[in-house]
Amino acid sequence: MTNKKKRLARDLSKKTGISYQAAVNVLNALTGRASFPASLSRATVLAAMSLSAALTVACGDDEGASGSGGSGGAGGLPTSSEALIVTTRLRSPESDFAYLHVLESFPANRQLDYSRALEREIGYTSVDGEFVYFVDRTDVSITKYEVTEELQLREVGRMSLQGVGFQGAWEIQWHAGTPYVLDPFSQDIVRFDPDSMTIVDTTAVPPEFLVERDGLNAGVMGYRGVVRDGRMWFNWAWVDYVDFRSVSEVTMSSFPLDGPPVFAEPISDARCPFNGSFPFSDPEDYIYAVGLSLWDPLATPNSPSCVLRVLPDRPEFDPEYELDLLAATNSVAVGGAWPTDQGRKLLVQYLAVDGPKPADASEFYSIPEYRTALVDLATGDSVDVDVPKATIGNWFPLDLDGETFLQVYVEQFDNAELTRVRPDGSTEALLEAGSGADFLSVHRVR
Repeated sequence: MTNKKKRLARDLSKKTGISYQAAVNVLNALTGRASFPASLSRATVLAAMSLSAALTVACGDDEGASGSGGSGGAGGLPTSSEALIVTTRLRSPESDFAYLHVLESFPANRQLDYSRALEREIGYTSVDGEFVYFVDRTDVSITKYEVTEELQLREVGRMSLQGVGFQGAWEIQWHAGTPYVLDPFSQDIVRFDPDSMTIVDTTAVPPEFLVERDGLNAGVMGYRGVVRDGRMWFNWAWVDYVDFRSVSEVTMSSFPLDGPPVFAEPISDARCPFNGSFPFSDPEDYIYAVGLSLWDPLATPNSPSCVLRVLPDRPEFDPEYELDLLAATNSVAVGGAWPTDQGRKLLVQYLAVDGPKPADASEFYSIPEYRTALVDLATGDSVDVDVPKATIGNWFPLDLDGETFLQVYVEQFDNAELTRVRPDGSTEALLEAGSGADFLSVHRVR
């Protein structure tokens, strides 16, 4: 990809709020090199079309510049190359490490070579175009890497967040032109410049948004958000992870992406419980919130697990829409739900009505009896996915190139298999994490 095309992708990202990689996909679609992403909003499509004249010039340069495959930077990947960045986690009572693996493709033997992986203290990996970023939870820093021709990661930048009082940080949010990270402890948001690796500004969540309810502190569930019409939407919750208590309602808020975060008044709906999952959107611009009774639904019979959605034209929950996940899957509890098929379906792990149940709440996540299904968000129809019954799989969304992956444990919380689940329910096992390890994320460097 030429520098001119990269600049166009960044301009489109800043103009519409989509990620850099989504912008690259749109530009490729405009030149017939890829399918146009169906999940994009009308505003994004129009913005992309407005760049078409400049894109013609950029892609003309691209054809002439690639030649025999020049370097995409000193020691970087050739412009025609791609690489997979797979992050696994290996923990013990004494340690907790993340391993960043750089792969040319998924290996035929499905094995990872840990001797070639980059070892870091536990944290989160993200990718923006040709660079890899790692958020270290231990020293609260962000490191920027490039991928060498030898498929190794080489550090090219680093910034610390301790100077702004950060005590921790979640994964980087790339939806905006200026990316940001959230501190779940201080509830501060830092925007930073990924080119210079310097802080742009710091914004604290207003105190009026952090008022206690039922003795619980409020907070932004900022692991991952979704963009619509230039605003970042995210979950809001009142949670106690020690005593396993939460306010039983779905709550969301948003802020514009064209400057420091200015929070809109949260909207709430008590039809569904605490939304610990991630918001997502569909091609019709609905934003979905998944409410799961994660604490101990078996102790509270008929405790709901359901899906609500925000109307596409205003910040209100759709009063006509509610999808009961227990009824859809004929289950007593749902342990996790992740969007797939461009937000049209949910990949759901559930405990069946006619299956074994955990003896108590402590076994809720670990009982190896979870089945997997695809649930259509428009009809509520459910189709079981052909994967073995297992313990809870994904702790974070695992997706790549518009496809969703499920982490299937061969044994209880051991040697996870990364399994592709297609929208039609067919599956393909691609990779094994190794003994005692599981998967944190999978990305592609372009």
